[in-house]
Amino acid sequence: MSFVYAFAGIKRCIISERNFRIHITAAVTVFIFGALYGLNDVRLALLTLTCVLVCALEAVNTAIEAEVDILSPERSELAKTAKDTAAAAVLVSAIGALVVAVVMFSDVSRLLAVFARLFTMPLLVPVLIYLAACVFFVFGVGRKQR
Repeated sequence: MSFVYAFAGIKRCIISERNFRIHITAAVTVFIFGALYGLNDVRLALLTLTCVLVCALEAVNTAIEAEVDILSPERSELAKTAKDTAAAAVLVSAIGALVVAVVMFSDVSRLLAVFARLFTMPLLVPVLIYLAACVFFVFGVGRKQR
């Protein structure tokens, strides 16, 4: 039964948290790009762990914010500290993920080759559709539930 609750939590994060949708979109994009770039299994595993860490911390941040809102509905410096610190954990992990991505995709010639492949026919139309779907997923899905 705990899996049901866990998936309900993921669903709530997707529906109510735009930043969670941004992190998911970034993770899927990085995996697709990693496959096109030709990353080996170890590097893909490292990217997976990095993306999972960011998404997990975003979920924890959401939980902390909700709990603080319940326990301290009035403005409080301690409540602000709790929320700001939880958000800082997400930020630190996202910066770490960016560093990992820079290291993973540091071969400039391979990087340019992938971009050249993506932004020329026949892949240009699917890439544009994917980008539009990402924008819709991030900005058009969900609502704030507080």
